[in-house]
Amino acid sequence: MILYTLDTKQNIKQHTKQKQIPLRKTALFYFGISIFCIIFTRIYEHYSYGEHSTYMRAMFLFPLIGGTLLSLLSYYKGFTKTLGRRSYNLWNSGIAIFINGCLIRGIINISGRFTEYDRLYWFLGTCFLLAAIVFYFIDLPEKEHHF
Repeated sequence: MILYTLDTKQNIKQHTKQKQIPLRKTALFYFGISIFCIIFTRIYEHYSYGEHSTYMRAMFLFPLIGGTLLSLLSYYKGFTKTLGRRSYNLWNSGIAIFINGCLIRGIINISGRFTEYDRLYWFLGTCFLLAAIVFYFIDLPEKEHHF
């Protein structure tokens, strides 16, 4: 049995180097999700016999504001070098939880019922967004801390 190891400094730097997160693609993706939410809401309300839900109509705001606008702002302010994968994934998950909360609440309201299950979505979405902010500051390099 023969084992090979590569322990040169160049290989170590390549494996530990953090990749930059493509925030322009993220902004475009979230803009597409916002458009999809608007189209989905219009189609769903068309077939709901004149009923509508404020939650479903506001569903597109989460990916538009929390995804598109913040991604573009982060890109133009230069946060791509300091944004870690953990905070990026937690932020995306928080936005997705808020979208699902609006969707579930909207569908249940349009059906003529009331639910309090959406409180869990609001709580979890907020927890994920706060965790993303905390991990953003934890993952900053030592020279980048500006408190």
